[in-house]
Amino acid sequence: MQQANYIRILLQRFNRDLEVEILGVVTTGDKSAQDIGFQMSGKGDFLKEIETELFAETADLAIHSMKDVPAQLPDGLTVSAIGPRLDPTDALAGIDSLSNLPANARIGTSSSRRRALLRHVYKKTNVQPVRGNVDTRLQKLDHGKFDALVLATSGLLRLGLDNRIGTRLNPSIFVPAAGQGQLAVEYRNDDDRIKKLVSTLEVPDTSLASYCERDVVNELGADCTTPIGVYCEPIDQGFHILCIVLDSRGEHSVKVSFFDESPSKLAKKAVRSLLSMGARDLFEAA
Repeated sequence: MQQANYIRILLQRFNRDLEVEILGVVTTGDKSAQDIGFQMSGKGDFLKEIETELFAETADLAIHSMKDVPAQLPDGLTVSAIGPRLDPTDALAGIDSLSNLPANARIGTSSSRRRALLRHVYKKTNVQPVRGNVDTRLQKLDHGKFDALVLATSGLLRLGLDNRIGTRLNPSIFVPAAGQGQLAVEYRNDDDRIKKLVSTLEVPDTSLASYCERDVVNELGADCTTPIGVYCEPIDQGFHILCIVLDSRGEHSVKVSFFDESPSKLAKKAVRSLLSMGARDLFEAA
């Protein structure tokens, strides 16, 4: 809802007479938020019910976190990266440094990427699943069920919870999820009115970087349940990309870093290199 309200404000800033109604939709991902045993399918658990509203034309556009949007969308729908991208890093809540946590400290996250990186980079093996929205997770931390949490920095910033950020994990080491910090709008391909509205919210280089990250995930045949980090950013008249693929236990990884003026060429270069290093074997064996 915070994201939807933010996009409503942006739309009305550029289109003064525009009326915007926000419709709340409960998704499969929302329903499973309290179920520790629920396994995300990676096929749009936070989108399915919303996409039903789009196809029924009871909604004109949907707001998502880009990292939750599958690489493959249903026929008839498209997605655009919009607005400025917030800090894409992961944040540590509950303590200001992972080095200050003992080896057996309880760290909460339900992300396969974060779990694998915690084990691979920081040798933290007591990583436990945590469900619920950000407030619910922080309450569990405050009640002593965890010693620390790893959350998206952008989510905490959007909710005005900057004070809960103990530290931001270095994205060159703790590589973010593709699209993290980036908002996305999903809409019907044939809706020219909405397409025109959405175009006013695009930030060209930022959008291209997000699409580059999605291309890597798509061409690898991965999804949001795969332990993979992809971070692309505009720099020096071009784009830099950093990718890491891990096995589920965080024991093995392959990592690449490239620069190119073309984000589409950059994605292809990264995928070719990762595949040649056995990336697909790592996550398919998970």
